[in-house]
Amino acid sequence: MYRFVVLFCLGYPLPLCAGQIERGTVHERNGVYELHVSAVIDAGSEAVFRLISDHEGLRRLSRVIVESTLLVPTVPGVTRRRLRLNVCILLFCFKGPLVEDVATHGRERITTVVVSAQSAFRSGSGDWRLAAVDERRSRIQLDYLLEPDFWIPPVIGPWLIKRRMLGVAREAIGNIETLAGAD
Repeated sequence: MYRFVVLFCLGYPLPLCAGQIERGTVHERNGVYELHVSAVIDAGSEAVFRLISDHEGLRRLSRVIVESTLLVPTVPGVTRRRLRLNVCILLFCFKGPLVEDVATHGRERITTVVVSAQSAFRSGSGDWRLAAVDERRSRIQLDYLLEPDFWIPPVIGPWLIKRRMLGVAREAIGNIETLAGAD
């Protein structure tokens, strides 16, 4: 059943799948990709927070995250994690690290900053915001900026990356809803 839902969702607009996605956009400007997603999911905010703050378990959220490990932090109060990514778009595949410094702000916000010297990205940042809609539902707002430091095929490459970023976001939101809802 899960495979059917994933295949169904790949061909349809964001609002039809993965909870209730209120907004899902990706823009590219000068090689920097900007993702904005807002969704209401059927899972309590505490369970969602536990899931997205489980740095070593992030690979459960998306197939593109092959490995997620904690590194020694360089700043007190900030967690450093390395994600090993494997993303294929048509015939083009990217395999590489994304190292981020992660800060938790209460139980409703997580921010990230890309450590470019250890990543396949020149720069980047993320902002996860959680809010309880009621006891059983949560709103997730995700804003991410990423500037890849790898070759992207001209003309069609940016379009493919934008489409893939939305697909990965859709997959992650759906997996968060499934895993946190079972918690």
